[in-house]
Amino acid sequence: MLILLCTVTILFFSFVILRNAGAKKLFDVPWYYITLSLDIGGSKGRYYRYKGIIGVPDAVFKHILLPRYIVGELKGRKLNGHVRRYEYGQLMLYIGILKKKHFFSSVKGRLAYKDDIKYSDFEPRIFKEIISKKSAALKTINRLH
Repeated sequence: MLILLCTVTILFFSFVILRNAGAKKLFDVPWYYITLSLDIGGSKGRYYRYKGIIGVPDAVFKHILLPRYIVGELKGRKLNGHVRRYEYGQLMLYIGILKKKHFFSSVKGRLAYKDDIKYSDFEPRIFKEIISKKSAALKTINRLH
């Protein structure tokens, strides 16, 4: 009975840890993270919300034991030496939303390009600036209709 329980436990953890290994490789995420959400390769990602702003990151991973998260955004271009401001802003928005949802957790980001991966820490100032522009953006959009 003990051998069966151990076998089932090993199989379960192998499935959870090795699941979505391709996405983990794409974003350079260690094997001991689990995939919480994936919006690439035909998978439907999870919506994350904060103050009426809704987004679907390409990938969200969580450390299997610790309160650590990695948000991944896949870009369809080569890096060409620079990260575009809107790409960085998008990543900061997703990191910030997850940080608000999991306040005491560490949340980091990855921008995966065809030829490189850029690693990012959370910058609260940029997140606050993006959130503060919501009402102005809605006014502009409503004028267009």
